[in-house]
This record gives sequence, C-alpha cells and structure tokens, in this order.
Amino acid sequence: SFGVHLCDLEVDPETGKATILRYTVIQDAGRAIHPAYVEGQFQGGAVQGIGWALNEEYIYGADGKMQNAGFLDYRIPVASDLPMIDTVIVEVANPRHPYGVRGIGETPLCPPMAAINNAATHATGVRMFELPLSPPKVLKAMKAVLDEVNAAGGSISKLLAGFPDLYIQEVYGCDTLASYDALTRAVDYCRQRKGPALVHA
Repeated sequence: SFGVHLCDLEVDPETGKATILRYTVIQDAGRAIHPAYVEGQFQGGAVQGIGWALNEEYIYGADGKMQNAGFLDYRIPVASDLPMIDTVIVEVANPRHPYGVRGIGETPLCPPMAAINNAATHATGVRMFELPLSPPKVLKAMKAVLDEVNAAGGSISKLLAGFPDLYIQEVYGCDTLASYDALTRAVDYCRQRKGPALVHA
C-alpha cells in the first residue's frame, strides 16, 4: 500500500511541547470493502506512529533497569492528546488480489515520524535527529541554537561568520536576532553543508 501523511502542529517555545493541530492520512486501500473499517485502520496506525514520534521511548537507569515499565510512565497518546485524524481513502485496485484489496493497517505506522519531525522543524527552525520529539529534547535543541547566538554576542552576522557557505541578507538593516526561526534554519542549513543559502533575518 502507499500513503501520504500531512501534519500541522505547534511547539510551545517555553516548554518544547508539540501539539498536533490537524493530521490527515491519505492512503491507497486498493478496494475499500468496508470504508468505515478502513478509516479506523488509517487512524489507528497514524496514532501509533504519532506516539512513536512524540512520546514513546524506553528509559533506563544507571543500573540498566527500565524506569518506565508501566503505562503510568510509558507515555502513549490518548484521545485528549490528538485532534480528529482526517482520512482520504484512495482506491486503486490491487491486481494481485481477487478482490483488489491492499493491506491498510501497517502502512500508516511509519509516515507520522517523518511528517511530525518535518512539521516540528518548520515550527521551530531546528532539525531534530532523534525520536521521540519529547519536550526535553525539543527544548534542548532550541536552547543549543540560542546558546550559539549568545556565544556570538547575540549577533547573527558574528554567529554566521563561521559559516562561509551562507550568505545573509539583513532586511531592515538589523544585525540582531530579528527572527529566531530564520536564524535556526540558517544554522541548521550550514551544519548540513548543502551549499550557499540566502536567509532573511
């Protein structure tokens, strides 16, 4: 099966908590024999992937024992954590099945991790490189960028002087941190060394 997921979220800059505002699953079900059940599978798979992306992780102590072995501490998403998961059922019959159906429950598990990470990157300007995007991890990544700015005296130009591949166009002639989002995207871009960029600050 094939699917695409869309995610709108906001990140609280004070706590690092990501809140999903809207989530849409678009997937080829082959032939949806019972559309309501198909929709439920899309939604359930997406919610499981959302849990992996935002909350679920094993935490081990110094003694090697798991610290969150129960559901009180191992955080899975509940209904109050999520918006309604919108679905779009695409029907392109599977030629290898007599009824044209496709597997529908497994495909929605994987896309949420990429969709949510990309949405969080757009929301914060900071690319995260490990999951889950728990509030402490998001806050730490955002703080690391701010620490770089402070180490450069709060000046975008001084900070980016160490990145010769990046050219910055300073709108309004401002040499201070005018746009946290633009700065963090610029620093992230330079770290990946993809080539020159033009960033509006």
